[in-house]
Amino acid sequence: MGFSNVDTTAIDAIALKLGALLLFMFLSGFIVAFISKACKLPSIFTGVLSLAASLIGAFYWFQLFA
Repeated sequence: MGFSNVDTTAIDAIALKLGALLLFMFLSGFIVAFISKACKLPSIFTGVLSLAASLIGAFYWFQLFA
């Protein structure tokens, strides 16, 4: 009783989309945090801005690919 006959293309597609979403959120938050640190903003603003960039990036990612 193996799983060799199970079609996993749908699961693979979902996993790739979720992986791309997480990478996109991480990169957008990281870029905004890097820029705000370079502008010498306080750390609370850096955290808030990077969180907002991650959430906005996730929203637009869902608009484009979901």
